[in-house]
Amino acid sequence: MVELSELFLRRGLAVTVVVVVPPAASTDASSAVARAVEANPSINFHMLPLPPPNTVPPAAVEQDQGQEPPHNPFALLRQSNAPLRDYLRSALQSASVCALVLDIFCVDALDVAADLGVPAYLFYTSGASSLAVSLHMPQKQAEVNASFGDIGDAPLCFPGVPAFRPTELPVNALDRDNQVYRVFLSAFERVPACRGMLVNTFEWLEPRVVAALRDGACVPGRPTPPVYCVGPLVSGGGEVQDKKHACLVWLDAQPENSVVFLCFGSMGSFSKRQLEAIATGLEMSGQRFLATGAFVTHCGWNSILEGITAGVPLLCWPLYAEQRLNKVFMVEDARVGVEIAGYDGEVVTAEEVEAKVRWVMHSEDGRALRGSSMAAKEKALEALQQGGTSHNALLELLSDLGMRHSSE
Repeated sequence: MVELSELFLRRGLAVTVVVVVPPAASTDASSAVARAVEANPSINFHMLPLPPPNTVPPAAVEQDQGQEPPHNPFALLRQSNAPLRDYLRSALQSASVCALVLDIFCVDALDVAADLGVPAYLFYTSGASSLAVSLHMPQKQAEVNASFGDIGDAPLCFPGVPAFRPTELPVNALDRDNQVYRVFLSAFERVPACRGMLVNTFEWLEPRVVAALRDGACVPGRPTPPVYCVGPLVSGGGEVQDKKHACLVWLDAQPENSVVFLCFGSMGSFSKRQLEAIATGLEMSGQRFLATGAFVTHCGWNSILEGITAGVPLLCWPLYAEQRLNKVFMVEDARVGVEIAGYDGEVVTAEEVEAKVRWVMHSEDGRALRGSSMAAKEKALEALQQGGTSHNALLELLSDLGMRHSSE
């Protein structure tokens, strides 16, 4: 959301990011918010009070280390609709609020926007492919009329994306009676009520699925809001330090594109046995490893975009949520990654880690993959430049908001 805010700031808009005060026990979330506030003085941050503890469902605030995100954050955020309404009503008395931009977890705030007559847009921080699958899921669930976990390996076909096995879905989606799954279905059924969908992607990366979204194929029988591909939006990283960390000094001394970077996100975790297999496989490969000739990624969307904008191939090792779907799209459609086999089993072997690292770094096919990754990097940069697809999408959005803008 901060990166999107910076786009608006560069167009002369004032931006306020509304944040629900994290639970007292959530030190990581509180620290992240504090860092964002300190690093972005041009953005106004408004903190909404957390609902009283006895009104927040336990599943909305409890989370074990290394596990998936909270089961029902929608419930917690829905409790914040009343203070959000009060804040916006107050803001409207002294300023013009031209739009409310919502994360998918805040979709119930569409009610607040409707009450106040403020246009509401969804900002989908993952890719267009997972958005298309999520929007079409109620239709597909009705067609299958069974739990996806009970239909074997029969491929699932969704508009604009390659067919995939049911096991590539988030684990909660395999049981049609799973409460978490039902909550997400309800959330995405509300999305077509927004005025537009901003997606953190660029059209060259996902052309078929962007077309399917715009054609209305993902939400048959209902109007589909306009789709604005405004990415890739990635963090610029921290400030440059006067004194480099020792690992950066070491990296500077390595040949270009010779090092492997492994990143499994802030919530990924492995067993001791798996960590030993990773370490052994990397050692057996004989390849330098830290960052970034190739990128071993958990397929979180931010990590994917960071790899693409750096022009490095992705060794895909998905862990949870929509990451398995992202793996399918990056390997089979975008062709900027390769799957690490066994990710869905108990342990990925050291031999598989060794083989895939060697394949990417030394084989002819790996060289071709690296070439595709560099091409994707160039297309990502083009999309953001004046006249590029993402640049033009932002201008279209501003036009929809009734904002005057320059061509710069």
